[in-house]
Amino acid sequence: MIDKTTAKFLQRLLNEKEIAYSQVPKTVKSYLESYINSGVIDKKRAGSGNKLILRQPDVVAGAVQSRFPQLEIADDIPQRAKAILQARDSKVGDKRHSQFILPLRAHNPTLWQNQEHVLPLDEHTHRYGCASLLLHPDDQWHTDKPLALLENQECFFNSEQLYNAANDWSFAYYSGMISEKLLNWLANKRRAEKIIHYPDFDPIGLMNYQKLTERV
Repeated sequence: MIDKTTAKFLQRLLNEKEIAYSQVPKTVKSYLESYINSGVIDKKRAGSGNKLILRQPDVVAGAVQSRFPQLEIADDIPQRAKAILQARDSKVGDKRHSQFILPLRAHNPTLWQNQEHVLPLDEHTHRYGCASLLLHPDDQWHTDKPLALLENQECFFNSEQLYNAANDWSFAYYSGMISEKLLNWLANKRRAEKIIHYPDFDPIGLMNYQKLTERV
């Protein structure tokens, strides 16, 4: 959990991009280790000390916004980071409508249905490699089988290796910070028998897991 001191420091890092490590509050240093280890923040030698350099501002912005959405937004932070702080969606600055495309795969008989429309997902996977749906939170697309959400593209391309023959899973791919549009779609109605989440083990993956458990 991010406390207010940590959130204010992260907000400062978003604004200034680089900060001397000697200026990091002691209570914040342990929190930053996961960001440093995963490359979100670089810790570089500078003179007789070290400095922190922000490499992935959208990740830090997501962490700040999820805990303290009321913090002020600087005018000069990157557009993706500002979009997350303003609307909890890194894509909202580019595309404001609520539709989105979800790539899907399946390896045993699996149907997705939207009223009278039916997608035999396994057939499309076998013929074309994958299928995709143009989705909206108010649509009725659903399956009576489990749905696995994969953050890693290679896992999606090789989803048959994750497949358990006892379960007719669908596999969906999303990239990086999970979209608010996808969260809204999943939360609006029951989309699958159950949702299985395969995040990357990094700060983004952990934030995605938290968002899913809170919303779905």
